Formats: sequence, C-alpha cells, structure tokens
Amino acid sequence: MSDALGVDISGLQEIQRRNLRLLAALRTGTIEGEAVKGAAAVAHREEVARTHVITGTLRASHRVYMETPHRAVRAIITPDPSARNPLTGERPAVYGLFEELRGGSHAFAHRAITEGWPAIRAAAGDSAIAAIRSTR
Repeated sequence: MSDALGVDISGLQEIQRRNLRLLAALRTGTIEGEAVKGAAAVAHREEVARTHVITGTLRASHRVYMETPHRAVRAIITPDPSARNPLTGERPAVYGLFEELRGGSHAFAHRAITEGWPAIRAAAGDSAIAAIRSTR
C-alpha cells in the first residue's frame, strides 16, 4: 500500500499482521498470561489507532513481544527496531520516541493506556475468564 507520498509500507504492515496472528495463537499456559496477552492485543490496537501518520511507517512498525522473566508474564509494545522509513531511511523506533515525548496528541503510547484503559482492562478480564473456563 502506498500513501500520498508514494511510500510503500506493505511489508511492515504484513509483518504487523503476522505478529498479531502469532500473538493470537500463543498459549501462555497460565490464567495470568492469557490476561496479559488479551490486554496486550487491545493495547496494541489502541496504540496503532493513536499513532499519527505521515508515511505510515511508525504506525505499521508497532510490535507486541511477550516475555516471561522470573516466571512472570509481561508484554512489551514497541516499534520494530529493524524497521526503516522507506522515504527517509530513519528508524521509527528512534523517531517514535521523540514523537511520544512531544506529548499531547503525539503521545500515542501514553494516550493508548490512558484513553484505552477501559477496553484494555476488559480484554484482560475477558481473557482470564476464558482461560478459567477452558480449564474446566
């Protein structure tokens, strides 16, 4: 898909779709893990929706990573460090930080959590309940 500037970000968009399919297929093995996974999927959606678009590279580069440090489960949503803006060659993982720090409507991550919290919390609860029901 090219934007008005003729920049093609379809590869980044496909990687983002694959990342979300892998997240959906992931089985954490714990109720808490399923709650974190459900919350992460919605938080990702909220963050993508709040990311300003010029070329679409920053929006298309958001990824969800699940980790289990010290037997806890956490999700990290961050721009893909290998992604590059096809127009400028810059990395959205770098300029995305500056965009976030501008604050206000530019603070996509902060806004995703504060404005999207009701949906994120509901997704965590729904995922936990589904995990409990699946163990019966």
